[in-house]
Amino acid sequence: MVIVLQGRAHSGKTTTMNDLVTKFPSSCAITKNPLGKNPKDFFTVFVYKGRTIGICSVGDDNRGKPLLQEPILQSFINKKINNIICACRTKGQTKNLIDTLFSSAAQYVKMSKTPASMANDIFAMI
Repeated sequence: MVIVLQGRAHSGKTTTMNDLVTKFPSSCAITKNPLGKNPKDFFTVFVYKGRTIGICSVGDDNRGKPLLQEPILQSFINKKINNIICACRTKGQTKNLIDTLFSSAAQYVKMSKTPASMANDIFAMI
């Protein structure tokens, strides 16, 4: 399963991902690995209910430079992660990357509520 949180720049995608991580029990031993210039962006891989979960919070474009999330998402695919949760904008570099990597397998969830509410919705999907 691939869940993609989709929203405009500065719409709360990273905040939602950070809220989402708090929903998992401490027994998951989640380690947030920093990613990029934003200290709130991260990626992580952990096991929950016997399934491997990979989360990458970066969802904004990189102004024509290589995308920070591309090698992370590619590693999730190569490792055959059961559930991938990532973010992208509504159009542009990140949306194109997600479409290329996951094609029709991606289940898009649009930012339509507060980050806390969106985190609850995504957690319920897992």
